[in-house]
Amino acid sequence: MNPATLGRLRQHRMLVSAILGGVMVLTLATASAADLAGGSELGPSDLELAGRPGLLTAAAASVASIEQRGTANTADLSQQGGRHAAQLVQRGDGNQLRARQSGLSQQLTAVQDGTGNEAELRQAGSANRLDVLQAGSSNTVNVLQAGSRNLSQIDQQGNYNRADLVQAGRGTTAILSQQGHGGKATLVVH
Repeated sequence: MNPATLGRLRQHRMLVSAILGGVMVLTLATASAADLAGGSELGPSDLELAGRPGLLTAAAASVASIEQRGTANTADLSQQGGRHAAQLVQRGDGNQLRARQSGLSQQLTAVQDGTGNEAELRQAGSANRLDVLQAGSSNTVNVLQAGSRNLSQIDQQGNYNRADLVQAGRGTTAILSQQGHGGKATLVVH
């Protein structure tokens, strides 16, 4: 991508959506407030895909991909700052996912596969990574990840599990796995 195109991409909020075989795929790239400045409008030829469907790339931009299959799924994503990446996947019915990324260079992958799963995910700081898998029904995850260069992985398989994680500091790792039904876990890492 040439520098002029990259500059124009940084100035605008880009939205690409498609319906592929009954599956809604939404890709969103945003520029941070510091990158916003006057300029010309972007055209379709100014978008560059990273070799995978649904992933848009640009330096200093945040990228999000949301895929939903099923009914009554809700995904709410907010990205503030720059260079964030989020991939949200919901398969099944009645899943709810709320994700907030702030700071710089956060990475988030969340997959909900089942019915009635809930996730509240917050990342602040820089270069944190969070991976969440919920497979089953009525599982709940709450995560607050702050600091820098932290890694969290949460895997819930079964029904009625609850996981609460608070992670802060620098360079910490938290891995939480729940198999079965009705498990409850609270983890604080700093």
